[in-house]
Amino acid sequence: MLYAVTDDFVTFSEPQVWIDMRSDNQWGTIDVTVAKEDGVYYRFYKDEDKDMTVRLERSTDLLDTFVGDDSLPVPQPDTAKWSLIQEEIAAGLPNGAGGTFKSGEGPSIFPANPGDVNGYDWYLFIDQPNYHGGPNHYVPFGTTDALKDIDAESWDPLGAKLSANLPENADGGKPRHGTVIPVTRAEYERVLRAYQPSIAVASVEAVAVETKVGVAPALPDQLELTMVDGDTHLVDVVWEAVDAAAYAEAGTVTVRGTAQDDSRAPVEAEVTVTEGSTPKPEPTVGPSSEPTAGPSSSEPTVSPAPGAPTEPTPSASETPRPGLPRTGVGGPLGYSRLVASVEGSALAEQCRRWVTVSA
Repeated sequence: MLYAVTDDFVTFSEPQVWIDMRSDNQWGTIDVTVAKEDGVYYRFYKDEDKDMTVRLERSTDLLDTFVGDDSLPVPQPDTAKWSLIQEEIAAGLPNGAGGTFKSGEGPSIFPANPGDVNGYDWYLFIDQPNYHGGPNHYVPFGTTDALKDIDAESWDPLGAKLSANLPENADGGKPRHGTVIPVTRAEYERVLRAYQPSIAVASVEAVAVETKVGVAPALPDQLELTMVDGDTHLVDVVWEAVDAAAYAEAGTVTVRGTAQDDSRAPVEAEVTVTEGSTPKPEPTVGPSSEPTAGPSSSEPTVSPAPGAPTEPTPSASETPRPGLPRTGVGGPLGYSRLVASVEGSALAEQCRRWVTVSA
């Protein structure tokens, strides 16, 4: 296998040997795909000398050349040399088309998007042609492992779940021997507008929500999208989680979400957080309640002194101060009632001290 390098895909270097296994049966190796993780390169490729299966190797030097007599790299401690991690990748797993994946070619390794809906970190698509007993298109697999930790148990078969959503070619076939590359949202929108205007979004219904401080905003489950071709659709929306700190004080917060149709359009809601709380009821003393002589129920109850008035009329100096309740031991009227009840008794001064603390 040879490689060439370029920085513009217009001019290329002279080809150089990359893998030369010098196989006696002359099958060799084909179809390399490379990923980089934490400064290390990982390459997957088809080993036609070992039952047409896919293998994985690693090296810190992408262009390290391997030459072997009827052999391929084996595990080794030198990180700058290609070292074997796994052979016969995914062999024996279901292919999602009613059969078993045994061998394949044209692998494509790519990282999952952040927050991948399926929960995976990496995807590996391997073409299983009909001459290898397969459906003649990509069979997808996924893993939550780092590439350095890949082993025989790492790969989950995803053919039954993902193959149905693979795009269909003009001849009815599905993709094989391809490469998955990331695109920006703007690039994706341009492709949709040019080739699939029915799912390209022209505008999204505006969302404005109000809530009180400390109350989580109630966001709509669906929004109306207007497509480039003029049609409108009511689609489900999944919103990002809103941190409680976002509505802990008055202000404006933008919450983002994603439309759950083929457009996967980003949507936004503007949330206005306003001051406001439920008013607390003023404390009252019921008609059968008796004030107590202390701050807790364990203190002795104060009984009216003989001959004392039961409901003294407050003087101007006893007018309730702002912020104090009009009744009860903590307010001026409660103070007057309590003092009148105990005036002349040994508890009078003690009650004054309690009431002063309460007020």
